[in-house]
Amino acid sequence: MAPSALRPGSPWLADPAPGRGSLAQGEYAVSRVRRGLVSIALALGLAGGLLTAAGGAASADTSVALPWSTFSHVLADGHGHVFVTGGSGTTSVWVRDADGAAVTSITNMNGASGMALSADGSTLYVSLYDDAAVSAIDTTTLAEVHRYAMPSTCPDSVAVVGSALWVGITCDHQWSHLGNVDLGTGTVTDVVTSLYNPLLVADPADSGVLYVADRGESPSTLYKFTVSGTALTLAASVSPGDNLQDFALDPDGTHIVTACGSPYQHNKFLTSDLSADGSYASGTYPNAVAASTTNHVLALGVDGIYWADVYVYRSGSQVRTVDYPTNDEVLGAGLALSPDGSRLYAVTQTHTLHVIVSPGAAASSLAITAPATGIRGAAYTASAVLTSGGAPVVGAAVSATRVDQRGTASFSLVTDATGNVSAKDTPSVGGPATWTFSYAGDVDRSPVAAKKVVIIARTATVLSIATNAKSYGYGARATVTVHLGTTYNSRTVYVYALQYGSSTKAPGTLIAHGSVNRKGNLTVTFRMTRKTTFTAKFLGDYRYDSRTRTTAPSVTPKVSIQAAGYHSRSGSYYVYSTVPAYFRASTSPGRTSGCASFVAQRLVGATWKTVATLSCATVQSDGWAYAYFTNPLKGAKYRTRALVKSNSYSLAGGSGWMYFLFK
Repeated sequence: MAPSALRPGSPWLADPAPGRGSLAQGEYAVSRVRRGLVSIALALGLAGGLLTAAGGAASADTSVALPWSTFSHVLADGHGHVFVTGGSGTTSVWVRDADGAAVTSITNMNGASGMALSADGSTLYVSLYDDAAVSAIDTTTLAEVHRYAMPSTCPDSVAVVGSALWVGITCDHQWSHLGNVDLGTGTVTDVVTSLYNPLLVADPADSGVLYVADRGESPSTLYKFTVSGTALTLAASVSPGDNLQDFALDPDGTHIVTACGSPYQHNKFLTSDLSADGSYASGTYPNAVAASTTNHVLALGVDGIYWADVYVYRSGSQVRTVDYPTNDEVLGAGLALSPDGSRLYAVTQTHTLHVIVSPGAAASSLAITAPATGIRGAAYTASAVLTSGGAPVVGAAVSATRVDQRGTASFSLVTDATGNVSAKDTPSVGGPATWTFSYAGDVDRSPVAAKKVVIIARTATVLSIATNAKSYGYGARATVTVHLGTTYNSRTVYVYALQYGSSTKAPGTLIAHGSVNRKGNLTVTFRMTRKTTFTAKFLGDYRYDSRTRTTAPSVTPKVSIQAAGYHSRSGSYYVYSTVPAYFRASTSPGRTSGCASFVAQRLVGATWKTVATLSCATVQSDGWAYAYFTNPLKGAKYRTRALVKSNSYSLAGGSGWMYFLFK
């Protein structure tokens, strides 16, 4: 950038670009320069309510990441467990409790894939795709009790019909065999079929019927077989759609519900003859079905980013939907319901297990009534009304807690004929008293919790903070004094420092805390390098309110000026034999923008007279403003200094004088 005159008649020029640039006529010119520099630096020191939370789940929905990047099957038993398998390449069965908390991993389960429960729920059967076997696991002890070798490799889907375990055996998920295990004798029989990648489902009513569908075919086929020993007799078949991913009997056992990539709904087929009988509305690309017979809950999953991911029906009517973030849709066959319908488990594309509490329950709410404020020593009542589906819930257990400076008090309450519960309190301390009412919910009603805060009045606290000066020289130590007035049972204060431009969030860094002395004071010192806000906090006690006070003294910068290109030194003078004379200036705290101004004076007789001023030499990104001086009077004595204006970090300031002459 070429130099430009600052004002008519001025012999000073500024050039923020690298290099000298051109020079103007006159005694002095100013520009950036790259030279070796000798430094002189002089520092100038100048004296200086109510919060109400909406109702939410008392037993909250949770999510937890799977231990693998693959997924095969999810199943919940009647013992408070949910089991997840990852398929070929994995070596364990992952076990969580009903709410998704860790229980264990059952190891030595190579390629754990399909799962099924015995009729009484005491045994879990797991196909071991990589070991050509099926493992039997006790659902109480979670220990393997038996292992059945399969007649062919790659066992996958399993189902229990009567006293036999049926196993779909399909390598690479293509044409297959069925294995039959007599659970009484342990005899394994190979049943050759022409089924394609079979998915097996037994009738929960143990009617002697096995349903089989070929997954991934277009069109897919659903079969109904009657079972007699190891013999299968085809009773009916139907094409439910393309690319079938999952199917299950509905809660009352009268229909098969299928999840096919097409059509875009979950179709229903009568179990009597597999004739079509309507559908359940859902989104695009259906891929999962789960049912609970106990409470008539049916869950449907889809793999469609523009739709909800899970649709929940109860007794034939849709009661809710669940939508996970885009690109985290339900995986194929990724839904399971606990036998009592109180928990729904969904496995999604981020390989996350989601636990949905009371999926088929009617929405519950808790409406809390309590005063916004209270007075120490005066009794008040906090009450709540529990409703579900718009009606009061009678005889339900509701827990309540009150948290204040005394600690936590708990109340076990039961709703009356109007769904109401109440608790009384006579506060002996001031400050916020947070009330939380919680209802755990059941299969018919969702859990819910609500909060409300009652502010118990306290006496206003006297608190002040002051420094021993309004501004400080760079690097000087400020003395910060906090004064606390009368309180009841706490004399502790906290002091924070927040320097301007710091990334630390307000109130800043804690620099001191402790009890004040007998005069109510706490004193701390702090090194000042830029404008700083000091904050004093008293957190309150039983009878006196919390209080915060601040003060913000500033800093006078340290301005340094350096010379370069001189020939020699003569006392305090830098001696130049050639022109120009080079200088640069910087500040502490540092600046990387804005201006530095320069003043030049010549000694006339015994008086220093200003011969020129430069109002703005741009401060560069390296923190320096560069200048040079040309066309001096030979033999004359000069001096110069740099000045900066105030900014957010510091006040205005200037360097000491730097003396130079030309010979």
